[in-house]
Amino acid sequence: MSYVPFFVNRGHKCAQASLKSILKLKFPEREFSLRELTELTHQQRRQITYPIQIASALAKLGVDFRYYVKPSWIEVFSSRETFVKLVRDYYGNCANGLLDLTELDSLFDCFHELRGNRRVIELAAKPQISDLEKSIAAGEIPLCLVNYDLLIDRQNQFKGHYLILTGYTPSDFICHDSGPKGAAPNKPIPKERFQKAWNLCFFDHDLIII
Repeated sequence: MSYVPFFVNRGHKCAQASLKSILKLKFPEREFSLRELTELTHQQRRQITYPIQIASALAKLGVDFRYYVKPSWIEVFSSRETFVKLVRDYYGNCANGLLDLTELDSLFDCFHELRGNRRVIELAAKPQISDLEKSIAAGEIPLCLVNYDLLIDRQNQFKGHYLILTGYTPSDFICHDSGPKGAAPNKPIPKERFQKAWNLCFFDHDLIII
């Protein structure tokens, strides 16, 4: 099990709390405030922070990472109208709520910042559980966006949540879960439940490896 610092999410900031954990490992002498990380990830008010916004922040800070996206991600960002249509097609009845919580200008800014970056890797197929295990065994840190509704087995409203994978056993992944509900470091989550929940963002593969 790798050692990654742990910070609790005190509100709608699981992305920023997870990023703070990673950055404390990479820059132990620095103290990143949640306000600074909110600005780095382009988060506005209580809005969603997508993986592309985290990848953009890591790139600005010079942290090496791999951000896995689908080959269609350039098409997704071809226009705001295209983006909105694809969100509606993918999320159905939940689309309006998600769009209300999405800062489109931020997403498009991040796309333009990252386009052509060698750390952005297009993959047709989603990485597998075995790929996550290999990354952990190699001392890397997978940061995964999961569907929190499916993770806790409730009605699916596509509520996103970030987990840092710190280890694994034959049956479980070991995760930093920043909460706020059920916050705990090195928390076991059954791989079957994780696999079910690990599919949320329609234009990437819900995965950043640091």
